[in-house]
Amino acid sequence: MKIFKYFFKINGNEYEIPQAPKGWEDTKVEWKRDTVKYWSNIQEFSLPFQFVLSAAQYLRKVLYTSGIEATPTLIVRKLNPKFETYEDFYEGDLDLSEAEDSRDSFEANLMISNLAAKIKALSSTEFDLDFDDSINVRVAGIDLIEYANIYASGTFGSWGRRPFVFGTSIQDFDIPLGTFTVFEQTEEEMSTPINFITSDNFLITANISGEYQISGTIKARLRNRETAGVNLYWKVLVVDNTLQSGGNPVLVFDTENLYYNLDFEYEFNFSVFFNAVAGRNYTLILVGYNPFGGDNPGTFFEVQESIIKISAATTTEPVIIKALRTKTLFDKIVSKISPNSTAQSNVLDNSLEVITSGDAIRGIPFPKMKTSFNNFFESMDALYNVGLDISSDVAILEKKDFFSNINPTQPA
Repeated sequence: MKIFKYFFKINGNEYEIPQAPKGWEDTKVEWKRDTVKYWSNIQEFSLPFQFVLSAAQYLRKVLYTSGIEATPTLIVRKLNPKFETYEDFYEGDLDLSEAEDSRDSFEANLMISNLAAKIKALSSTEFDLDFDDSINVRVAGIDLIEYANIYASGTFGSWGRRPFVFGTSIQDFDIPLGTFTVFEQTEEEMSTPINFITSDNFLITANISGEYQISGTIKARLRNRETAGVNLYWKVLVVDNTLQSGGNPVLVFDTENLYYNLDFEYEFNFSVFFNAVAGRNYTLILVGYNPFGGDNPGTFFEVQESIIKISAATTTEPVIIKALRTKTLFDKIVSKISPNSTAQSNVLDNSLEVITSGDAIRGIPFPKMKTSFNNFFESMDALYNVGLDISSDVAILEKKDFFSNINPTQPA
């Protein structure tokens, strides 16, 4: 009985080759360990294959009828003398794109089709993976800073015992959870009787109670006045609508310690926190301070430039999302590369890490994950310092010291 038998397979049909591929006896099958990245054994052949007689005629027919995209598979089966049966010894696809057809022979390179070669060829290919066999994971809420950036304006003078409301315009905002709602104030000197409770001229409405911050810069031209030993100056406040006169005033800044009886410019930088209550309206105002409650003649405050930020720290609600255990994802990727192959990994079997995708986080029905073998391997290597080995059709991923302690035997 022959030691080897040779077959072509295409579209599921096998054709036995009576003659061995020329040079088969001289072909060497070598295994080289990749110590640069995967730490895996890679199978390499030293020669292309040359076919003669009926084998050459068969390959010509395939090439000239199906073109270079056709990939006939060479199967080599070896005799098992104990049972007098032939068992699969080697299988690989023939590359017809660079085939050489001569009068007496047909030569084509063999594309190694074992798992190691497929991983090498498809390592950078991104696969769409489903979330079958996923687990549910509770993800804590995400900390956010919601904010609105605004400009303030206003020219105010000779305070007459009534607060001034700054004019404001919105530059931009990011309030995804709706912690507060921002409005544009209209510049005005409030009329008497003052009533912040019913006023519709305010900066924000708090929708969620919590600590808010007002920060930024106002550059102004102004004058304080000292008269008869009394200091008349300005205060910038945030007030709410719990009182007609403005409840719970928060001092943003004042001009008390600056110049008196002199026109000057000054840049005010401020950052102030205040506790907001859901449902209340908050207004940014300017008031003149007179210890006797009278007018502030001869004073003025004129905004030159400004940028103000209203912000609030908040946290999204926890959510339940789908995720894949690392070993499950490894199985899926190997199956995509080689459907008949399997994966093995003690380190991933014991891993507590899970991997998810943007689709799953957003709660999209039937989510997908897009990743490649390279991306997955690099992530696991960063976590566990892993290597990869191939045994038959099994991809083995373990810590590198696992491979340094064994001497795997590969087929010759």
